[in-house]
Amino acid sequence: MRSMLWLALLLAGCAATGNGPAADANRAIAADAPGSEVWLGRLQRGSNWAIKGLKNISTRQGYDNQPGFVANSSGVYYTSIRDGEQADIYLYEPAVGGRHRHTATPQSEFSAQAMPLGQGFSVVRVEQDGSQGLWSYAGGRPFNLLANVTNVGYYTWLDPQTVAVFQVTEPPQLAIATVPNGSLETVRAVPGRSLHRLPGTGDLTFVDKTDADAWWISRYERATRRISRIAPALPDSEDFAWTPDGQLLMASGRKIFVWRDEWQLVADLGDTVAGKITRITVAPDGRQIALAAAEGGGG
Repeated sequence: MRSMLWLALLLAGCAATGNGPAADANRAIAADAPGSEVWLGRLQRGSNWAIKGLKNISTRQGYDNQPGFVANSSGVYYTSIRDGEQADIYLYEPAVGGRHRHTATPQSEFSAQAMPLGQGFSVVRVEQDGSQGLWSYAGGRPFNLLANVTNVGYYTWLDPQTVAVFQVTEPPQLAIATVPNGSLETVRAVPGRSLHRLPGTGDLTFVDKTDADAWWISRYERATRRISRIAPALPDSEDFAWTPDGQLLMASGRKIFVWRDEWQLVADLGDTVAGKITRITVAPDGRQIALAAAEGGGG
């Protein structure tokens, strides 16, 4: 039980809180969570790609990670672990006075994403027993979206009723789940943590690690259940994102690249961010980019 709890929390970047042995283990993991920072900048596209005005929006020491834009691009959700034991969702809204705590529950919440159709936001919620579910926070009390799935590590929405989930198993599994009945369709692949809908479609893109020596950003076509390759993953990297018009970006080290039949440099952020970029996301309006990077040069 303890080893599975460790794996689950490590893969999801998680730390639960509560009473008893599980809570003690979770506090230890939270205390050891690597320091990271959340950054927000303007994304310049076209013939001269660039990232402008990059700003640290978490502005503190500790674990701040997993940025995700609100539906109208006016703010950024992110996960913050504070006091060595509790993870909550914070929201940075520059137009209304900066950041504030957005969840405050006995559980820990991670990986906030805007839900389709402006229905609020969803999270991975970690219970005291170490189980990890997909919950919504939409205009009221939290709601368990997939009550029969208790090992959600990462996820992405494909349409208002369909979500792709990285299941924390040994090895990890990739599945397509239907809300609210919770039916699961297993995708035959070994996934990375970065899951995204392919713009203009309802298909899933992910880093396929089936070949441990050659990772690929791949597409899962839901209509045919076929997996096809899009681009080779950059070395030692699994974090990518799409612009709304279908441009593929990927992070490697402290650099951001765009795919043009080969990887081309967008920005070298080595003079700004301290460590390796570990998350990347583009706003729905395509004009902003948010990323998480390790503190102090760490990986």
